[in-house]
Amino acid sequence: MNRRETDNEHRLIVIGEGEVSSPPDQVHLLLGVITENEQVTKAQKENADTISVIVNEIKKMGVGEESIQTATYRVSPEYDYIEGVQIFRGYRVVHLLKIEVNQVNLAGQLIDIAVENGANSIASIDFLVNDSASLYEDALVQAIEQAHQKAERMVSSFGGKLLPLPVKLVELTESTYNHRNEPMVLSAFDSASTPIQSGESTIKARVEIHFRYE
Repeated sequence: MNRRETDNEHRLIVIGEGEVSSPPDQVHLLLGVITENEQVTKAQKENADTISVIVNEIKKMGVGEESIQTATYRVSPEYDYIEGVQIFRGYRVVHLLKIEVNQVNLAGQLIDIAVENGANSIASIDFLVNDSASLYEDALVQAIEQAHQKAERMVSSFGGKLLPLPVKLVELTESTYNHRNEPMVLSAFDSASTPIQSGESTIKARVEIHFRYE
């Protein structure tokens, strides 16, 4: 029997998983204004005026201009369909702002300020972790350690000895990022302060390791 066949007979493949959780330290909001008017210039002006007020009020909260940018700007004709007939209704202007701040506790206040000053579209709220790469490395170490411990238990169960250095290590997933939080409902806009739960962000890693044993 050659060396390659012997190695294959004494090889063990195990899967290891690691998981690290952390409270988010950054929030991205996507919100803005949707206006409609029979005249496109009026729809644009109404939208621009409202967006300008929203931006100014958000800046008063200490949010820098570099943290506010236009994410979507769209102008389109709108139609109604009555008994199969297309009837022109007017023009719709959509202007969405992306707002990025490092104070997650400001999320609810930012939404309140925007809505109070004319925002009628809250497209998304994303909570993120700035140092996700470091957290993934921690999760990866956990996954490797778990795989090694699993291999040792399996080999020792039948009286074998695990060789310390693995033959092969494969990352099955790059950073898998999950965020758990409570969903925001539109009815919350009726309250004095919109309750936003930032929850926790979880980063997972998964590896496949090939070991030899004797």
